[in-house]
Amino acid sequence: ISFLVAAFSGLLSAFCYAEFATRIPVAGGAYAYSYVCFGEAVAWLVGWNLTLEYGMSASVVARGFADYFVSFLKSCSLTPPEWTYNIPLNIPMLSHKGSLMASGICLLCTGALLLGAAESARLNLIITCLNMSLIVFIIVAGISEVDRQNYEPFFPRGSDGVMSGAGFVFFSYVGFDCICVLSEELKDPKKALPIAIVGTLGMVATLYVSVSLVLTGMVNYKDIDLSAPLAAAFNQLNMPWAATIVAFGTTTILSSTTLCSLFGQPRVFFAMAKDGLVPPKLAELNPRTKVPAFSTYLSGIVSALLAFCLDIDSLAGMISAGTMLSFTFVSLGILVIRYEDSPDRKKSAAWRILPKPSILLTVFCVMTFAMALVMNHVDNIPPLLISVMLVLALTPIAVLAALPQNEVKDDKAVVEEAGPNSVFTGKNFACPWVPWIPALAVMINVHLILSLEVRTLLQVVVWALIGYFFYFMYGIHNSKLNNSFRYRSL
Repeated sequence: ISFLVAAFSGLLSAFCYAEFATRIPVAGGAYAYSYVCFGEAVAWLVGWNLTLEYGMSASVVARGFADYFVSFLKSCSLTPPEWTYNIPLNIPMLSHKGSLMASGICLLCTGALLLGAAESARLNLIITCLNMSLIVFIIVAGISEVDRQNYEPFFPRGSDGVMSGAGFVFFSYVGFDCICVLSEELKDPKKALPIAIVGTLGMVATLYVSVSLVLTGMVNYKDIDLSAPLAAAFNQLNMPWAATIVAFGTTTILSSTTLCSLFGQPRVFFAMAKDGLVPPKLAELNPRTKVPAFSTYLSGIVSALLAFCLDIDSLAGMISAGTMLSFTFVSLGILVIRYEDSPDRKKSAAWRILPKPSILLTVFCVMTFAMALVMNHVDNIPPLLISVMLVLALTPIAVLAALPQNEVKDDKAVVEEAGPNSVFTGKNFACPWVPWIPALAVMINVHLILSLEVRTLLQVVVWALIGYFFYFMYGIHNSKLNNSFRYRSL
């Protein structure tokens, strides 16, 4: 259920991403969209959080890869040296063990990415085919071992546990955001991106739910081995041959995920460097492979260092919060570009009577935050109070729904200026049911963010403060937007 809730929230945001991806098909993804809608300061926060989504998530997944690879080797009666995956660490707030194996997979993926986008895409396609075969195997082999009694109780921690779980696993759905980051490297982004974004999310959600149902049906949730749950489940059911296949296959899945995460991070650095917010070295392309080489080196090395000493529990919630915050700004951005500076504003009598869209959106955001805060951190809330807060949050959206929107249409001037072979040619995708879908995406994302542990939320705040320290020390002084004579448009 947690995966379904996270998928539903992701689907709502995916519609918003699809519109932005066809309107602004450039590198940077959520960072580029926020830059257009909210300006540089907010875009910096989104770009900084994308570092959580890509760079640090690669480190977390690499740790999972190491655990499964060790499990696979042991199932083959091979014992890897402990110094490769279990180096004792006595450092507060870090993993209790260091893993050179996790660092190694980060560096191997970085090397593959340096070969070029086409080469790494072919490698990823091969691994993805193996992954799909493995998932089908897990479902087919495991479904016969499902014991329905293991599903009782189906909600062991109630609805609060479902929402907390959804917030925790949300970073599992970062794949479609990575597609948007690569917009400039696609031949026909306006046609391909909407299909890829929504299709990817739907397929991944189906597979996550199927595998999680099989796993929790095979083994009671209390007995799941968190280090290598799928392989351990087959071992507990006396199916060591299946455990060996699963352990090997899971290493290919996690290596593919690490590769995709490291694929996206350099492109975010590239976009930020073009705007002057980070050193220009990060925007340099290799003349042969057209890969942002220095950004790729930096992303790979930092991810390898973090993979060595950090574990999943210390970062998964923080990564999910950063991801959901980026999704929230993208969803809000759709409301901004649809309603701000509408050419039909002066023609409509409602515009002269009702507040400006910026005021309505501000009220909506404040009420949404207050409602999510109360629901997640205050006990015994009267249902009437929640209902009143919900009405107050949705009232500004209902007002927006009655107002004229900016049309989603192709800008002929941009197309003519960019040329017939530009990424700006083609048809724009329009997010349906605006303002309701973006508003609902914002409400669910904010609720999931605040459902995380207070410690995780404090980590996100500290991370944002560190980011703004760098912004005020370097970015704001070198920004091409603030130094207009140096500014060149994308």
